[in-house]
Amino acid sequence: MAQNERKQILNNGWRQGATCEYHDFDENDFQLNHSSKERGSDAKLMLITQGCDLLNSNEPFVECLLLRSRKGKNKNLRQRHGFNPREIEFQDTNGKLWVARAYDHHLVKRSAIIKKSYNEAIAVSSDTLAAIKHWKANRYIREGLPEEFDSATKSVFSSVGEKGLLNTFGHVIHSIRIYVKKDSDKYQCAVIILHRPNIDQQSFLDLEHDFETEFLSALDKLTEIELLNRTDFLDVYGLSDVMDVNDFPLGFTTKFPKYFYDPKSAEQGETEELNET
Repeated sequence: MAQNERKQILNNGWRQGATCEYHDFDENDFQLNHSSKERGSDAKLMLITQGCDLLNSNEPFVECLLLRSRKGKNKNLRQRHGFNPREIEFQDTNGKLWVARAYDHHLVKRSAIIKKSYNEAIAVSSDTLAAIKHWKANRYIREGLPEEFDSATKSVFSSVGEKGLLNTFGHVIHSIRIYVKKDSDKYQCAVIILHRPNIDQQSFLDLEHDFETEFLSALDKLTEIELLNRTDFLDVYGLSDVMDVNDFPLGFTTKFPKYFYDPKSAEQGETEELNET
């Protein structure tokens, strides 16, 4: 029986990253279908369950992301590149914008994909699917910052978002790495920008300049913070303020966990130009 179900799912065309119309499923096909706001008439579902789990008969449900179309131009690139742990925006292969939110939870009964054939609603590139999968996983593995540190640095870290580095350089920034340690009455911290491989020299110089003038200089002025970027701390580890992601040692990922920009901590709202349908 399990082998027959596995074959049926494969024959139906279901796979990780498959997209379909929301209304391809009946209400009874859902174990859970919580949406934070109106779905819209053209809402889609993207199956995000890993392929092996999808075919495993011990898995009673498959997880899906709810996709809403987004009209207008989004100036906030933190959502385009997965820096926001609660929301991601992406383009399909036709250039149309879609948004998925982490707190829209949809579980489809496995029995539904056994009996239903898959009809593709939208297509996404392999790179886009990889970004969505990493964004989804990072919701659970991202590091949190100490509350006192977050409060002290909130105004500065918000500058990397909508009006700052992630907006201007989101297309070349791979990630932000941050070291934080409480030392007596201050927090010691070091911040590193990892850029994507093979960026041009001018982009690197512009990123390095703005990171220094817009971010590190502001962080350095906070009385609660000892900025280790101003010491030989990074030099000791062979690191730099701005560096290629391929040059960042994997052994330092725990010491320098990835920082995720959270718009709620910066009290940022969505731009008025956006309209989800």
